[in-house]
Amino acid sequence: MPMLDGARQLLGPQFANFRRGQVAVITRAWSGGLVGEGYPTDVTTLQLPAWYAVRELEESEVAGSGGRYRTGTVKVVVTPKVGQVGFSLAEIAPAGSPGIEVVYQITGDIQGEFSRVHVSAHRAFRYELFLERVLP
Repeated sequence: MPMLDGARQLLGPQFANFRRGQVAVITRAWSGGLVGEGYPTDVTTLQLPAWYAVRELEESEVAGSGGRYRTGTVKVVVTPKVGQVGFSLAEIAPAGSPGIEVVYQITGDIQGEFSRVHVSAHRAFRYELFLERVLP
C-alpha cells in the first residue's frame, strides 16, 4: 500500500484517517448469564464480504460529541440492504441482552475487537457504525 500511503501524505490529515478493514459481526453468549461472567461462546458470526473504509474519529469530532465518543473511536460505513446487496440494520447491529454481547472484529489496517457505541441510520444509502476498542 505504498501508493495509498503517498496519497495520504499529499492529501493531508482528513484523508489520512481512512484505512481499509474487513468487519465481522459476532454475537457472543456468556455462560454466567451476564456479559463478562463465565465463559464466552461465539454463537453467530456475520463476515461482511467487502473491504470497508474504517476511520478513526478526529479529536474535534470526539470533543464535539458531548461525551458519546472517546479517542480511538472508529467509524465504519456499511451499505444498507437494497434487494440482494448490502445488509439490514438487524444484521449489522443486532440487539444484545444481559448474557449476549455483540462484538465487531476488524482486520486490516486497523485491527481488534470493538463494541458498538452508536449506529446512525438516518443517511440515505449508508449506515454508520461507531465502534470503540474492547480492552482485554
